[in-house]
Amino acid sequence: MIQINDETYRAVLTHRVTEAERKILVLEEAIQRANHILASSREWLVHLPEDIKVEYVEAPEPIDPSLLEAKSKREVGLVNDRWAEWKKLYLSGWTVQRIAKRFRCNHTAVCHAKKMNWTPRWLEKKNR
Repeated sequence: MIQINDETYRAVLTHRVTEAERKILVLEEAIQRANHILASSREWLVHLPEDIKVEYVEAPEPIDPSLLEAKSKREVGLVNDRWAEWKKLYLSGWTVQRIAKRFRCNHTAVCHAKKMNWTPRWLEKKNR
């Protein structure tokens, strides 16, 4: 067993107390900065212009189960309907990952639809 004399014990305690006080000062400074940020954001909110327009998006309608349980997911009509649903969900605030999880597909499929501007390629060629 290691013998610790009183002088060493006091030095260790002094060091630990000093470190704790230093950390308390750092935390107090962080609290002051946070309070300053909150106060300035409150002032900013109070002085908002009244002509700001807020756009509300309606909640999406329930998803047609046939889109979720299709045997062939590549049928032309289903792809178009599914991409239209994905677009509605995406524009209403859903993330790509959440849409993919809901439709039980890979998120890259939804990313591809978004990249194609929610219009399947065959429909794009047809409309030319």
